[in-house]
Amino acid sequence: MTRRTDGLWVSPSQALECPRLRILKPVVPYYVRIDYTWAALLGSALHAAVLRGETTELFLEGEVRVDGIPVPVKGTCDYYDAETGTVYDIKLTSRFRDLPKLEHVFQVNVYRWLLETNGYPVSALKIWYVTPYRDGAVKRELVTVERFPREEVEAWLAEVARPLVVFQDRGELPACRCQYRGSLEPHPCQVEGAEHEAWRYYTSSRD
Repeated sequence: MTRRTDGLWVSPSQALECPRLRILKPVVPYYVRIDYTWAALLGSALHAAVLRGETTELFLEGEVRVDGIPVPVKGTCDYYDAETGTVYDIKLTSRFRDLPKLEHVFQVNVYRWLLETNGYPVSALKIWYVTPYRDGAVKRELVTVERFPREEVEAWLAEVARPLVVFQDRGELPACRCQYRGSLEPHPCQVEGAEHEAWRYYTSSRD
């Protein structure tokens, strides 16, 4: 029997995700609005279009330590070219200014960290920025991004994981830092009493 850890792990996309929301998602019933579901489906279709049907997605796992406590790191990169050692990440955007975004650069560096941790060599990091148009056309821009030092990536992962460790140790939920709250109904971060439900959930045992 072990304590639950659903939600108490780090993913590359957490550069954009609220840690409070990650903890509460397994606890609070919610649904995703249909207009946001459509956007997600569109994103999947654009992934396929940009990669021309090629699929080499790899599910990867590692761990980072916060004050000696191991926290799982999990992620699936959009495309890994084994021949060239190149990692590709695909991002939908409505504008092509001020690219690449720093949080996106960190994300693709986490994919690189996961790949190297699992024995896959990485020589280059690239982000495809994509915009679809109503007439079916797709604008895209391929950006090569900086490779951050491994220790810098691990330090960033530890900071992302820290609120999860604090919750697991003390039951204190981090503050909400959601940028957009319109996609989920009800939004888990705003549900009264969710903190107590979360603590009860994660301290319960499972096989």
